Amino acid sequence: KYLFELREKNFKITSFDINKCDVYFKKEGENTVIPGFIVIKYLGYNGAREIVKERTLNGEFKDLINFCYRTSLNSRSIKYLIMAGCFDFCGFSRKALLKVLDKIVKEIEKVKNENKKGINELFSIEEEFSLKNFISLIPFETETEMEKLSMEFDATDLRLSFHPIDLVKEKIKGWEIDKIDHLDNMRYAIVVAFMQKKKFYYTKNNAKLAVLTIIDETGTAKAILYPDKLNLYENILEEGCIYMFKGKVKEDGIVIEELYKIS
Repeated sequence: KYLFELREKNFKITSFDINKCDVYFKKEGENTVIPGFIVIKYLGYNGAREIVKERTLNGEFKDLINFCYRTSLNSRSIKYLIMAGCFDFCGFSRKALLKVLDKIVKEIEKVKNENKKGINELFSIEEEFSLKNFISLIPFETETEMEKLSMEFDATDLRLSFHPIDLVKEKIKGWEIDKIDHLDNMRYAIVVAFMQKKKFYYTKNNAKLAVLTIIDETGTAKAILYPDKLNLYENILEEGCIYMFKGKVKEDGIVIEELYKIS
């Protein structure tokens, strides 16, 4: 919701970058906001502070290998930094970096244990271990912008790069659409939202129903397809797509009467 409000006020929210972010969100210039490490899962304040302190003392991180050598963060924390996009500047896909991460961490731990020569050892490590060489050992892989967005959300519970609804903004311009954050005050709603997840359940009579997790720029809601409606729409239900949902608003979500796939 707050990201939506910032964008509505013409603020630009940058992507995560290991060399630009601080512990907390910060404003840069008149209308730019740089996200903070604090929202990345499994990092915490101490991990975020360590990154900023090391960067302040010894300069920007050159790449993922350089970062792993200079910090004490564990593999899980680094994994979520990669997923958030902190190392996109390296020029390799997030999928590729995730695949070589464990090998990089093991090699660096091995070097550190064998020979603790301080900062001078860094240069021999960089000569011996090239990120490009690590990547060359695995099949080429990249990800779509939507896959990047999904990784970003899994890592932070935020969508900073863009919101899925942005993809259809021009298409739905001028439509009379309700926002999810206003549902509490409504009895009936027409919402354009991104389907993040679908789950199926069975009633006592063994009738199948679906509960969808849907999101727009302002929030998240549940949408329920009871058996009669599920029979009509199940064949077009696809996670990661955008729909128009029409239905009555109940305490547990929108009871869908009609839905249309937009994208």
